[in-house]
Formats: sequence, C-alpha cells, structure tokens
Amino acid sequence: MELLRILTLIYAGVLILALAASLIAIWVLLRRTAGALAEAKRLLLRVEHQTAPLRDHIEPLRDGAGAVAEALDTAGTQLEEADQRLSALAERLGLGTLAR
Repeated sequence: MELLRILTLIYAGVLILALAASLIAIWVLLRRTAGALAEAKRLLLRVEHQTAPLRDHIEPLRDGAGAVAEALDTAGTQLEEADQRLSALAERLGLGTLAR
C-alpha cells in the first residue's frame, strides 16, 4: 500500500509540474501577444498622425469624384433615352433594328 501511495504522490507531482509548465508557457505567449498588440497600436497611431494632413487634400478629391459620378450617371441616362428615341425613329423609317 505504501508503494501505491508514493506512486500516486509522484504522479500528482508530475501532473502539477506539467500544468504549471503549460500555464507558464501560456503566460509567456500572452505577454508576447500583448507586446505585439501594443506595438501595433503605437504604429497605427503614428500612421494616423502622419496622414492627418492628407485629409485636407483627399476630401475635395472625394467630392469631385462624387460630382463626376453623378454627371456620368446623368450622361448614361441621357444616352439610354437617346438610344430609345433613335430606335423608335429607325422603326418608323423602316430601317429595322439598329446594331447595338
């Protein structure tokens, strides 16, 4: 019986050591991850600070691009209407279907 008790205590000790080693490894990895995330945050804040002056230049470009998109949309609508009118005229003149 004494041998069984000693083996059980040794086994429990080995399990506790293995658990402790696993928890220490997890703690080390979490510390590394926290360091990497802190560095990423620092770099992102630096990029934000360095690119802040670009906002004054980008906003007019964005507004201009929106105006161009609206103009192109209007032009597309007008071209579709012209195509419909020309197709109707071609039918009335007996020219058949126009190639598209």
